Amino acid sequence: MCRSCWEALQPAASVELVGLDSVTAVADYDELVGRLIVAAKNAGRRDVLRQIGGRMADAAWVAGLGDSVDAVTWVPASPGQRRTRGFDQGRVLASIVATRLETPLVRLLRRRGLAQRGGNRSARLVGPDIGTARPSPPRVVLVDDVMTTGSSLRRAAAVVRDAGALSVDAATFAVVRRD
Repeated sequence: MCRSCWEALQPAASVELVGLDSVTAVADYDELVGRLIVAAKNAGRRDVLRQIGGRMADAAWVAGLGDSVDAVTWVPASPGQRRTRGFDQGRVLASIVATRLETPLVRLLRRRGLAQRGGNRSARLVGPDIGTARPSPPRVVLVDDVMTTGSSLRRAAAVVRDAGALSVDAATFAVVRRD
């Protein structure tokens, strides 16, 4: 992606989400962000995914998460999405964030069931069927590409806390604003 396109992104305003200690977002969701996400996830553009992950890592570092976490994990894609795409975009993004923060990447969550994409808003507010994969370290950064309703991040944070985390911060590329 060209420099002027990155500069055209609308920086995210501050985000608060119940159940998380902080949420760091790179941009507010708009048409350009939507095209980037579709290219990264559905068109297999891992180069775009790496650029997005780099921006997320930079934002997480600026937010002070680099020195204050024990692990980076991700909101896993649904099994069907992983099969269709051949990869889990959340894991790719989390790997980039973990590398830049010099923090271990740890698979703390597992996901069952269908994707949330295409579901109605009330179903999306419930959140995905996520369980724990192992005990959690005390301080965790949770990575997801886009925060739409916040239900995936809230659900994942609750599961990580139930698995032992004392603090859970989130890093996301984009936030959908509801007026």
